[in-house]
Amino acid sequence: MMEAHIRSRRSRLRMLELSAFVCLVALVAWVYVAKATGADERATIREIERDIRSEQREIRQLRAEAAYLEQPARLEALVREHTDLAPVEPINETRPENLESIIGELEPAVPVEVQP
Repeated sequence: MMEAHIRSRRSRLRMLELSAFVCLVALVAWVYVAKATGADERATIREIERDIRSEQREIRQLRAEAAYLEQPARLEALVREHTDLAPVEPINETRPENLESIIGELEPAVPVEVQP
């Protein structure tokens, strides 16, 4: 009877050792997978950060280009070079309350006949 008890105890210890070993292997596998996944995510994050820096650099370049293209002196020179436009003379400006008197000075419109 004592021998059966000792064998039973040994088999329980072996089962416990086997269970501990399986848990240890599972834990090692989980750590390996976690580290591998973390490395992939770090690489992805580095790539995204590199893309963000590139986009920010491009935005700065585009803002600088827009500032150059919108310079009033540059635009004025282009207008003089390529068009016959001139600055608006003060005589051509009016206030909204003076519009009725200006309309009265104009010649009446000639009606146009529309043929079907």
